[in-house]
Amino acid sequence: MVCFHDDCYTLLTALAREYGLKVPFRPIHIFEYLYRGMLKRKDRIRKIPLKAACQSPCASRYTQGKDIYLASSLNSSAWSSPSASTSGPTPCAAAPR
Repeated sequence: MVCFHDDCYTLLTALAREYGLKVPFRPIHIFEYLYRGMLKRKDRIRKIPLKAACQSPCASRYTQGKDIYLASSLNSSAWSSPSASTSGPTPCAAAPR
């Protein structure tokens, strides 16, 4: 299931785990879905002279792991595997543990 809303992704990943619920499928955030789609078509993608920005909602504090897909998609060197080093800080406080 592809989740395009951070609250849905948070519920199906972090919050379900916190409450001991098993989700019978792997939720995929829209950032990961788009990144993987771009990788499949990397030979047809060309740079355009635009800058892009994204402000994540506060629910993103629970699921920071998806941010590497957004950073890699927006980065000009996006065509390598995403790594934690490309992840930037989120505007909200860290998720409680």
